[in-house]
Amino acid sequence: MDVLGDSAKTKRLIASIEHVVDAHGRTRVNGKVASERTFRLQMDVMKQFARTLHEKGYLLEDCRNLGEKHLNAVFDCWALEKKLATKTLQNQKSRVKQFVLWLGKPELARYVSRIEERYRGERPEGFRVRTVADRSKSERGAGLDLDKLYRAALAHDTRYAAMLMMQRAFGLRKKEVLLAKLRRADLGDKLQLVGSVTKNGRAREIKLDVGEYGKAQRKILDYAKSLIKQNESLAWPGLSLLQAERRYYACNNAIGLTKSVAGMTGHGLRAGYAEDVMLLAGLLPSSLGGTTEMRGDAQLVWSVKLKASEALGHSREVITHAYYGSDWSFAKAGELLGYRVGTPINGGGLAGEAQLWVSEKPEPIEGVIGQYTLTPVKAELAVLTIQLLEGGQETDRVSIGQFIERYPSAKEELVSRLGMINLCLELKR
Repeated sequence: MDVLGDSAKTKRLIASIEHVVDAHGRTRVNGKVASERTFRLQMDVMKQFARTLHEKGYLLEDCRNLGEKHLNAVFDCWALEKKLATKTLQNQKSRVKQFVLWLGKPELARYVSRIEERYRGERPEGFRVRTVADRSKSERGAGLDLDKLYRAALAHDTRYAAMLMMQRAFGLRKKEVLLAKLRRADLGDKLQLVGSVTKNGRAREIKLDVGEYGKAQRKILDYAKSLIKQNESLAWPGLSLLQAERRYYACNNAIGLTKSVAGMTGHGLRAGYAEDVMLLAGLLPSSLGGTTEMRGDAQLVWSVKLKASEALGHSREVITHAYYGSDWSFAKAGELLGYRVGTPINGGGLAGEAQLWVSEKPEPIEGVIGQYTLTPVKAELAVLTIQLLEGGQETDRVSIGQFIERYPSAKEELVSRLGMINLCLELKR
């Protein structure tokens, strides 16, 4: 949207930019048609570029005359004065680079590619966003109670609450949860997302899990469907996608689902689903404190990660590293092993102590001191880990099976700890 206060010179520069974007912006680099959203974002970034350039005193009127000094002026403002977020700068850089390529200036495009080097002292991280998680990005990492979050959302807006539930239960993106026509998408044992609502047009199917977790997914899906008509999506009736996205973000702000307040955004719900896929297979993600050595069968790990990747709308298991860490990373956040179960185990051939952890939060049993329980869904998700300690310092962390194999004499004491949270050794890893 143009600002009414734009000067005549600014309007002429913007007009020259619009001419270039109109000519090239509706076709992707691969030759496919660009979405309206992609086109609009490209136009908006370059209009912002024009206004920033003129604010800094460079009154250029034709974008064909763009040079290095103009790029420096704008990026200096964005990176140092306005201190735009790293992800925002990465996006701006990408779109400015594409624009100067359309101008037929490959040398200038190469300059844009290296422009973050200009800010190495002030912004040593550059404009790159980390793609491997070293801590949980979900509600687990943020210490957020999902039930409280849902109650706050329900009190604010029922459709919005259903969106959050669907994102968490099926790993949906914001656009998918806004546009998917759930009554049509529900095929009983799976949720089918058509290409028109997914990123890059990649249609996919998300299978409902078996057991208690699958029952919980079904309950959420049925609730969301109850709020809409046959051909409706969860997006508020009468709103465009852009308007619905803005309302979604406004709802996030209203209930405090933001990085600054809650420690996570709505996208963190998708990370929580990715973690669930791994936990249901009895594997602890790196972002929750798991290590490669704990996991055993490499083929099993690969297949589980591929399953998570496909459910999230990707095709490579390596993509899941953005959600729960890479195979070779030893999670820094040891406290994210979950919740301690009782006091450390002594004896049984141990050189020090062994602390039992469970990935899901047990709830106290009313009227019974020292006894806790896990809901049926949490019991399915629960992964048990043993942290080996000497002098209070961690020396290793192992799975339950690995621990018993090393210290068979400590098995009885371990069973006692499991009894505190109503779990049997035969049922859990």
